[in-house]
Amino acid sequence: QPPAANHSRQILLLTDGEISNVTQVMDLCRSMSTSSRIFSFGLGHSPSRSLIKGLARSTNGRFTFIPPGTNVDIYVAEQLQKALEPCITSVKVKWNIPSLISSKLQSVPTVAPPVYANDRLLFYALIDSDQFDHSTTVEIWNHEETVRLGLAKIDRIPETMNNDNQLITHLAAKALIQEITHAKDLHAGSQQTRFQQVKEDDNKKRLIDISL
Repeated sequence: QPPAANHSRQILLLTDGEISNVTQVMDLCRSMSTSSRIFSFGLGHSPSRSLIKGLARSTNGRFTFIPPGTNVDIYVAEQLQKALEPCITSVKVKWNIPSLISSKLQSVPTVAPPVYANDRLLFYALIDSDQFDHSTTVEIWNHEETVRLGLAKIDRIPETMNNDNQLITHLAAKALIQEITHAKDLHAGSQQTRFQQVKEDDNKKRLIDISL
């Protein structure tokens, strides 16, 4: 269930990490990353470090491990301060590029997560074009587009076709693949069977194209 409109949800999760359906739990967390943050706490002598870290990282939250015999309240209070930080929800990202190219642009993520103080926002723009305007700017606006929250200028981009400089390309493709996959999982079973099958086939084609 999503949080109330224009609100973000903060989840404090204390666990020893001993669960059998790790993949399903991680997929669920990623599917709500645009509205929720998880602050995960690893308890016990040998908690699942990959799970504890994954829960937090997939939702832009924080993780910490609590040694046995220590006061849990101290660790929870420290993370609670971060969880109560104010945020801005439903922000919009505007890529100011020529109209001929903008129709080919795909921004990832499609929906911006809540913006918190002292946190970073990471977006990728995928453009199927050989041309790039080196005076491009990116703006962040509130949902009503009445207040501009930030401005970034992009005066250069690396040569992504160079084998030594494809890290950004791989990260962007990975982010898009994850978004398509998790969107499919989130909406599964909520549409008519025929329409859902068409949507899944389209997503499979997109995933193959991106992978190539």
